[in-house]
Amino acid sequence: MKITSVSLYDNHTAVCAEIRHDLSADNTTYNGYFKSPQNTSKESCYGEFITNFISTLKNLTEKHKNDHLEKVYKNMKELKRICTKLQPTESPKNCTIELTDFSQFKEALKTVVMYVEVWKSCRRTEDSL
Repeated sequence: MKITSVSLYDNHTAVCAEIRHDLSADNTTYNGYFKSPQNTSKESCYGEFITNFISTLKNLTEKHKNDHLEKVYKNMKELKRICTKLQPTESPKNCTIELTDFSQFKEALKTVVMYVEVWKSCRRTEDSL
């Protein structure tokens, strides 16, 4: 019998909870416009949304020293790694992104993470999406 080790972070719900915690703990507001999903309930677009969130968080962490934001960025990359449903799809699904202020960006990120957190499985199957 083969036993494989599982990382503590292979549990998508734990990673999502950490992301939400650090987003709530960060009270910083950043100036500018940020790419945010127009419809956060469109699960077929989550791969594209997550990619945009990660890109924006990377840019923010490069410009601003903020421990909470850096943790969110690292955990978002980890979530994308362990959750195959969050890989961008090859076919466009009319995923609409708009430019918003930081508070709307942060709210959209929280909402998508909350939706992902309640998924029973984060693995892509033939039937999902």
